[in-house]
Amino acid sequence: MRILVVEDEPDICKALADALRQEHYAVDTADDGASALAKVHVEQAYDLLLLDLMLPEIDGLQVLRQLRSRSMGCRSCASCGPKETGHLF
Repeated sequence: MRILVVEDEPDICKALADALRQEHYAVDTADDGASALAKVHVEQAYDLLLLDLMLPEIDGLQVLRQLRSRSMGCRSCASCGPKETGHLF
């Protein structure tokens, strides 16, 4: 399974990627929405996208919308920090 981890906090991104690699997943990372979109566009082979919703410039929801509009969907799991959860609803 090939996974793209999109997280702008370097420590969190590294921890997620390292944990997934220890479980023998192929993992790429991106630190913002634009980089994530570029990687998905070039690779087009991700089985799962682990996506932070609170990204700079292009947020996680915008990334998902753009991928869906391009018919480049993949399974995704979006997350945000506990302080931001009130902004989603």
